[in-house]
Amino acid sequence: MITQIMPTTPIQAIHILFMLVVVMGAKLGMVVMLRTAEIFFPWIMLLFILFMVISIPNMEINNILPVGEITTLPVVRSAIRITSYTYISLFITIGPIIHQVTSMQKAKKAYLIGVIVSGMMMLLLIVTMFWY
Repeated sequence: MITQIMPTTPIQAIHILFMLVVVMGAKLGMVVMLRTAEIFFPWIMLLFILFMVISIPNMEINNILPVGEITTLPVVRSAIRITSYTYISLFITIGPIIHQVTSMQKAKKAYLIGVIVSGMMMLLLIVTMFWY
């Protein structure tokens, strides 16, 4: 936020805004936060797809070469580190929510779909950034 979008804004102002969202979530409950996320999700997906489509003319396939020279072990180690760091917040936030779930089978399916969708979005974003 500070580096790209609002470089002259003090960090305290950004922290206050994020803390207000956390306090609202704690005060109003998870249902309000989840319904808000449900409203914003299609817009975020639309903007992400639009970003990917607009970025296609600027991509150069030569920027991601040579992929064949890399062995699999460092790639797997890096993937495990990145995945564990990225998805730790999902495991932390599932704790307070899990006791409110009525159908565990539906919750597992929704969790798995969320992880797959976010993983694919991250993969596309990273590959896109390497192509520039």
